[in-house]
Amino acid sequence: MTEYVLGIDPGFKGTGWAVVRKLDGRKPVVEASGVIRPERSLRRKGLAVPYLLLALNIQYKLSLEVHRFQPTKIVIEMPALWGRNAISLASAQRGDLFQLAMLVGVFSGDLHQCCGVVPVLRTAAEWKGQLSKEAIVKRIQRALGVSTALRDHEADAVGMCLNELDLL
Repeated sequence: MTEYVLGIDPGFKGTGWAVVRKLDGRKPVVEASGVIRPERSLRRKGLAVPYLLLALNIQYKLSLEVHRFQPTKIVIEMPALWGRNAISLASAQRGDLFQLAMLVGVFSGDLHQCCGVVPVLRTAAEWKGQLSKEAIVKRIQRALGVSTALRDHEADAVGMCLNELDLL
C-alpha cells in the first residue's frame, strides 16, 4: 500500500511543507518539498498586510500540492508556548501565537474540505520532543538514506511526515 503524507510547518515568514511517499518495504521518498514565503509585494516595509491575506496566499500554494499528490495523511505543526523561552513569550505578547493558530485553522478546514483527509495537529514537542534541529536533520537523512540538506522549515515538514509514518 502506498501512503502519501503531507507535512506543514506553518509560519508567516515561511511555511515549510513536504510530501513523503511510503511504499511497503521500501525507504520513504520525499516527492516534493519547499518553503513558501509571502510574495514580495506582501512583505514590503510599512505595508500592513492582514494575516488572513498571507494565510490565503500560503493556502493557495499548498492546495496545488494537495491536488497534485492527493495525500492519505496530513500533519500540521500546531503552535505552542514554550514555557519561559524569551522568543516564545515575546511572540505571545505580539499575538503571533493566536495568528499562527488561525493560520493552522484555515489550513485544516481547507485541506479537509478539498481532499477529505482530517489533518492531524501536533505540537513540536509531540513529534520531535527535545531533539535539536541538527538531530532531526540527521534522523531524516538516515530514514531517507540521503545526505541532502533541507532548509529549516522544510526539514520540520519532512520530519513530521516521517514521524507520522513511525520512521523518525
